Amino acid sequence: MKIYTLIYLILLVQAFAGQIQVTGLKKTKPEVVLREFSQENFSSSPRDSLVFEEGLRRLRNMGLFSLVEGAWNNGAPQLNLTEKWTTIPIIKAGRGGGVNTLTAGIYDPNIAGRYLELGAQYIFYGGTHSGVAWWREPRFLNKRLLFGGDFWYTHKLMESYLGDSSLGWVGWRRMRAHVFIEPELNSHLVIHGAIEGLQDTLNSQLLPLLDGQSVYTRSPLGSKSFMATASLRWGQLNYNLETVQGFKIEPKLKVGFETPAQQTWFLQSHLEVLGFWLAHPRLNLALRHYSALVTTDSWFHQYSLGGLEFLRGLPENFYNSKTVWVQNLEFRWTCIQRKYLRLQFVPFLDMGGTDFNNWSMLGGGGVRFMSPKIYRLSLRADYGLELGGRQRGFSAGMQHFF
Repeated sequence: MKIYTLIYLILLVQAFAGQIQVTGLKKTKPEVVLREFSQENFSSSPRDSLVFEEGLRRLRNMGLFSLVEGAWNNGAPQLNLTEKWTTIPIIKAGRGGGVNTLTAGIYDPNIAGRYLELGAQYIFYGGTHSGVAWWREPRFLNKRLLFGGDFWYTHKLMESYLGDSSLGWVGWRRMRAHVFIEPELNSHLVIHGAIEGLQDTLNSQLLPLLDGQSVYTRSPLGSKSFMATASLRWGQLNYNLETVQGFKIEPKLKVGFETPAQQTWFLQSHLEVLGFWLAHPRLNLALRHYSALVTTDSWFHQYSLGGLEFLRGLPENFYNSKTVWVQNLEFRWTCIQRKYLRLQFVPFLDMGGTDFNNWSMLGGGGVRFMSPKIYRLSLRADYGLELGGRQRGFSAGMQHFF
């Protein structure tokens, strides 16, 4: 199979020779760039400007280049690219909802210049230790087909709430194996399929507590689960350094089978909508809607909302339920644009909860520090305040909140 793939790539490069010229490559293989300018599984060449512009868009969305310039010279397309540094050490600290996190690891989305991502990281989460390793191949079998997987070993201390009052802390351990595939039908439509296996344990005595943490005494729980996922992603998000334009709508359905004391089938459904509008060259409006429900009463498959991922200013795991909804709105104003630095000021509004009688609204602001020269480098710090309530908190980490 590898021999046929190599022959195909050689023929592909020869087919493009004399038609498209590429300058600026140091690490990335030329065939990785050239195949983005063909249609339908890379079977055609950039014979017109529409195909050429589509190829430029795809190159920018890969995130490997800080500069993507294309032009026509005497009827022949030319490319000028500047590569980003892509071997990224992961050292980040985060805080949200009263939980401190520290992550250390390394990953590279362009291993050997072939647009293949490998990575691993260690995670310190509120006094506990976890880890994950993953791979991603966005052009599996030389097609527009993303194939990937990840393997998790997670320890967490979870705080439980009744209203605004804390019930105490309990230890949770999860082992997870997850494999997925995403064929791209066209530039606006992607299908996602995945399978995953989980092994969960919840126990009041599972992990040692930190000073000031009280035990939430409850019966130990354990389960093994297998889940199959199908989703449809419609829309297109186009990235250009610190800005994003476009929309994405993704409904997702999971069918699960859990084996605690008795065997149980269940369903999970999710809906995520993302929208980005460039109102001004320096003002990017960002909107997210997320809603989900699950049919099982199992603690391990219900949803939680808090300050690390969904509602800045609330404690982590503040809301726990079989149904949740979230709305996030951000105004990303780029205050500083330099060759090596982008600085954004980001006022935001978050709201969400378990239903329309049990929810919170939070407002606040934050900053983003980004570098156009380093792949996906973005440092985030936010402060959120519950409107009409008592909760407030600081949230920090890497990448945008959504």
